[in-house]
Amino acid sequence: MGQEHRYRKDETQPISSPVETSRIGADHGVPIAFRNVTKRFGAFTALDGFSMTIERGEFLTILGESGSGKSTILNALAGFVPIDSGEISIDGKAVHALPPEQRGVGMVFQNYSLFPHMNVADNVAFPLRMRGVQKREARRRSEEALDIVRLSGLGHRFPRELSGGQQQRVAVARAISFHPPVLLMDEPLGALDLKLREALQFEIKQIQRRLGCTVVYVTHDQREAMALSDRIVVLRSGRIEQLGSSADLYDKPRTKFVADFIGQTNVIPATRSGRQVILDHLGLIITPPSITGGDDPLFLNLRPEKLTARRAEGQEVEFPATVQETVFLGDTISVSAMTPSGIAIYFRQPRHAASGLSPGDAIWLSFDPSDAVLVVDVP
Repeated sequence: MGQEHRYRKDETQPISSPVETSRIGADHGVPIAFRNVTKRFGAFTALDGFSMTIERGEFLTILGESGSGKSTILNALAGFVPIDSGEISIDGKAVHALPPEQRGVGMVFQNYSLFPHMNVADNVAFPLRMRGVQKREARRRSEEALDIVRLSGLGHRFPRELSGGQQQRVAVARAISFHPPVLLMDEPLGALDLKLREALQFEIKQIQRRLGCTVVYVTHDQREAMALSDRIVVLRSGRIEQLGSSADLYDKPRTKFVADFIGQTNVIPATRSGRQVILDHLGLIITPPSITGGDDPLFLNLRPEKLTARRAEGQEVEFPATVQETVFLGDTISVSAMTPSGIAIYFRQPRHAASGLSPGDAIWLSFDPSDAVLVVDVP
């Protein structure tokens, strides 16, 4: 039997207690496909021939900068925004010409969009009543949905009487009350503080596993995307820059944009000479395990945790730097340094290893060439 967590009044301190974790239905989720979808807003093209397939029961997150097209994709899938051309299908059936209520999708908005004049139970039952479900059955399903999000007993309250985290759970309960095979979530945690947001990430993932539905989640928070997703699609100007697991995007970014966008990193200009890579700004020549890219500008991607600081020279692959700032992060210390050529370098060290570093200290930074990931800068 699985374990879920019940939260105290501040909603961030878990109390372990066994609850029912069976899914509403095996293979409840369905596949989704976008085929050559184009959407324009006046002279601006938000999506241009966009194609993507989402697997049955997958938790897929759409990640990108503001204006990249992520909300357009979600709203087009929900039926709130008509597309200009192409096809959107859910479970193999074209839905792009159908109104939202006929697409069988649940939606959780960033601002929750709860009805202030309705109590919690009526808010959750609303989509059921709109689908013609009888009052008694709607009440039963409303109670079931509230139990899934662990708000049993609060059906009589009004949204104004709930905390932000509780309102978010009501919004999820409303979206899943009619057992949709597809659940869409548009930055549902964006209005919450960091501690509560991190706690509710686990809640959302547990709910999705219990329901078995396909989830399409939109966020601008890279850490949130990596914590929740089976796969992440990184958008750039309405096109897919890279699609893969959290580990793939973090460890094996294909472009400079993805390397920069997913987590903190160091992206250093490089040139190629046969099997060797020349790093003029670090005064190094290395031989990485693989070299990719054609004529596109080449960069070396080095994650902060892949660098090791020493007080004295002595390693084969290392370069000098001067400590600029140190930031205490609990178990680790984040350090910014500057190379003699003026390149800013960021690295992280365990607390015990970096506690003596101070601004102005001269250090040597080393790394394993096998940890060097080469990326290209694609326009």
